[in-house]
Amino acid sequence: MATGRPIGIQNLDREHFPVSDRSGRLLVDKQLRIPGHEGKIWALGDAAICAERPLPPIAQAAQQQGQYLSAAFNAEAA
Repeated sequence: MATGRPIGIQNLDREHFPVSDRSGRLLVDKQLRIPGHEGKIWALGDAAICAERPLPPIAQAAQQQGQYLSAAFNAEAA
């Protein structure tokens, strides 16, 4: 969430932000969108997991996801 301050995943309402497993990672779709909040809220890195294409919670995956989201946001803004 782009609020300018970090928000701990453990503080999110689980009814509106479902988690996928014991690790507490947020469930996202292939476009890193949180179901039910498409186009409004995204999650990436070790805070998120996509059931269709799970990636390990490592820096390289988070960097790739960040690059993907950056390109998607720039394309949408253009």
